[in-house]
Amino acid sequence: MIDVEQGKIGLIFYWNPFKTYEFSASKVEKAWVDDGKSGSGFLEGSSRVSFLMLVDGIKIRVDTFTSNQRFRMNDNYILTGISKADMMVQTIEKARKKAK
Repeated sequence: MIDVEQGKIGLIFYWNPFKTYEFSASKVEKAWVDDGKSGSGFLEGSSRVSFLMLVDGIKIRVDTFTSNQRFRMNDNYILTGISKADMMVQTIEKARKKAK
């Protein structure tokens, strides 16, 4: 969860769902999209799209699309995952600007 107005980010991790983590968006050193592209030619594709953020030197990955099979880079699943990841990175950047 991202509170853009107050510049805060809240996370819940899969392996510890009863603990919530809340921190200032100013702690995010870098945020970027990883399309997971691998292979070349007709084998080029991805099975995971995510956005990553570096918080106090710790890399946090959040998947926006994951599958047990590879999809072409122009497939709607991949494009939707990239769009969601890009939207989240932009939202994190907005929260960073508002953070104290």
